[in-house]
Amino acid sequence: MLAAAGCLAAITSIISLRNIPPTYQATATLIVGQTLNNPNPDSGEFYLGQQLASIYATLAMREPIRDAVKTALGLNALPDYAARAVPNNQLIEISVTDTSPERAQIVTNEIARQLILQSPSSSEQTEQARADFVAGQLDFLQGRIEEIQAQIADLQVQMSEMVSASDLADAQDTLDTLQTSLLTFQTNYASILSSSGSGAANILRVFESAQLPVNTTGPGRPIIIALAAILGVVLASGGAYLVEFFDNRLKTPEEISTALNLPIVGYIPASRPLNNFKVGSQRHELLRTISQESISFDLLATNLTFRFGETPPRSLLVTSLKPGSGKTTVASLLAMQFAMRGQKVTLVDADFRAPEIHNKFCLELHPGLGDALRDSIPFKNVVHSTSADGLQVITSGAVYEDHANFFKPEAVIRLLAQLEKGVDLIVIDSPPVITSETLLLASKLDAVLLIVRPGEIESHAARILLDQLLQSQGKILGVVVNKLPGYMVSSYGIISYMGHFREGKNPGEQNPRESSQNEEEAANHPASEMIEDVGG
Repeated sequence: MLAAAGCLAAITSIISLRNIPPTYQATATLIVGQTLNNPNPDSGEFYLGQQLASIYATLAMREPIRDAVKTALGLNALPDYAARAVPNNQLIEISVTDTSPERAQIVTNEIARQLILQSPSSSEQTEQARADFVAGQLDFLQGRIEEIQAQIADLQVQMSEMVSASDLADAQDTLDTLQTSLLTFQTNYASILSSSGSGAANILRVFESAQLPVNTTGPGRPIIIALAAILGVVLASGGAYLVEFFDNRLKTPEEISTALNLPIVGYIPASRPLNNFKVGSQRHELLRTISQESISFDLLATNLTFRFGETPPRSLLVTSLKPGSGKTTVASLLAMQFAMRGQKVTLVDADFRAPEIHNKFCLELHPGLGDALRDSIPFKNVVHSTSADGLQVITSGAVYEDHANFFKPEAVIRLLAQLEKGVDLIVIDSPPVITSETLLLASKLDAVLLIVRPGEIESHAARILLDQLLQSQGKILGVVVNKLPGYMVSSYGIISYMGHFREGKNPGEQNPRESSQNEEEAANHPASEMIEDVGG
């Protein structure tokens, strides 16, 4: 189930991804300041550049930049994009994701351009004349600085050859004047340079423009498919857990025994031979062959014999909590099993609502029990013989809508008094516990056998129905777990026991290793405790 859920989720994701176009991502990088061009940058420039990069990254996501880009490109909406300052440096990354690689490239570069226009370095915000003037001033100052530096060098050479003190004093005064002028020109040059675009800290330029993306960035089909499969398995597991958590149905023999506080006296496997059982057909020999079905009913009859004790009951009611539990099949085969042990058994169909025993034994529906009760016909006149030695059957008879009017306590007492003559055991198949006839029969018969199918009923509903049965003073021998699933059948030892016969072995001939292993498994299994309880 979990594997199927994972495969279904994966297939669904594959189909869904076929309609999703691939996406592409274009990235442009901007840099703040002139730190890379400065041979001697200081930490202050680095810090200021990082702060400016964070500010510009935030501005890139604001509406003025978005509106400017849409206007410039003539777009009504922009694809998804992100701008971030790269940690610990002065770089800004702008990434645009779109289903069109060309549009992703164009939008990325336009965002970078609009962001540069917001900075002082924008060429559109600087007058050309002012730029030319600044350039001329820088050239003039550079020339004067170089001229004064040459004069200082020549004067220093001359001073090294002077002997007169007065000449040296005059030369020193001239040198001081030249150095003062040099310092003034250098200061002016640096000031003009820093205020221009060539040395400013708050300058923004493209470091790497966006290229046309070739590789797709999404959707990651293999990853999505794998995640969908995992998610499907997780959801299926969670759903199964929730269903199991809120499912109060009695699904295992242990749950059935615990909820009803009754011992398990038999385990009947779910099988086609049992469903199709009919006396007079090939299925008639079901109990005479070595099979898991025959072993199950032989064990059931043995456990009931233990439960009977020294005074076995003369009458046994077979009923169930809900319809469809297979009580009629169990009642029929159990009656045949006791007949095979040499007892004289009468099987009675008291289920007027859904009679079935006449079909199991290939008999006419009437005359039967209903006719005898309604018309006061002697019960011996409605008894049908069968091909099974020691077993006779009373069918339900004609179905009357007013059967409750003639199915009364005194009628049941009369029925039992007449049928108990000449027989060892009366097995009566009744409707489920919810009917008045069943409660009446339970109060008058010697013992009651309850048939329960795993998973058919919730715990609280089972307790309510059982309480009704107990209020009728019915003597419940135990529960037969019917239609046990195959994986449970193996757990309760029936199939492993069958293996000896299938291999042509005698059950007593078992190698020591198999014997010890089977004994250990049986001792550890809850079923063994139940059987021991039944046998005791």
